[in-house]
Amino acid sequence: CEAVDSIAGRSELLSAAFALGAFLLFVHALDHRERRIRIVAVAASCLLYLGAALSKESGVVLFGVLAAYLLFRIPACERESRPKRWADAWLLLPFAAVAAGYLVLRTSALSAGLIPSQTILGGQALGTKLATMGTVQAHYLGLLVLPLDLQVDLVYMRQIGVQSAFSATAALGLALVLGSAAALAWMAWRALKGRLTEPKTAALALGLSILLGFLFPVSHIVPFAALMAERFLFAPSVGFILLLVAGLARYAEHRPQLPWTKLGVGAAALFVLFGAVRSHARSAEW
Repeated sequence: CEAVDSIAGRSELLSAAFALGAFLLFVHALDHRERRIRIVAVAASCLLYLGAALSKESGVVLFGVLAAYLLFRIPACERESRPKRWADAWLLLPFAAVAAGYLVLRTSALSAGLIPSQTILGGQALGTKLATMGTVQAHYLGLLVLPLDLQVDLVYMRQIGVQSAFSATAALGLALVLGSAAALAWMAWRALKGRLTEPKTAALALGLSILLGFLFPVSHIVPFAALMAERFLFAPSVGFILLLVAGLARYAEHRPQLPWTKLGVGAAALFVLFGAVRSHARSAEW
């Protein structure tokens, strides 16, 4: 719902668009066994991956998302055995080369390297870091669920700022992140053991991977120069939407008597209308 009119603020949109295109082409490569199609799809995906990284540094984490998809994927046509599934792991090698090349280019082009010289939580005590991280993550969840109170970037620094004291909001944010990470680790362990065979559970795992993966670079776990911004949620929101759809699909299986198709289309239409109105209003603010 954030309509960023400043050109400098469009890097997240570009990175998210390139990353999503690269992901879809990677899926296309895995779904085809013809060598020529696979080579073309992987090559095009690598180019888009490079575009995502060059648009915004956080685009580099797409490599982890692709690895997660390879781990959790359950082909619709057949239930592949674990060894056969990992036989496609070689497709990640070109992406590893792109990531390495980008990191070399980044460190050589910028004197600051990968970490900014000035960060929000640089030199702060551990308690302050945890309180701030938890508060930011709780606010991000609120923006993902219902983006009612939207602000320009610098307002968040004044309204939230660095948290010197722990609060219920910070505890909620940390609990959500740690709980999500624990759930993802549990599903990854099941996938490695060959026990993850339910497609909807695999979709939940992939949604968590995308959400947590793209939030990682802006979560202050690594030093970061901005407190928070709504545009940092463009790429993570893809994972959030996948979680929402997969969760509703699992629930619908247990309530077959309800008209889920009509309810889903109606709810989606309302959300699109709401988002369109909010985006129009945001253009004037920016």
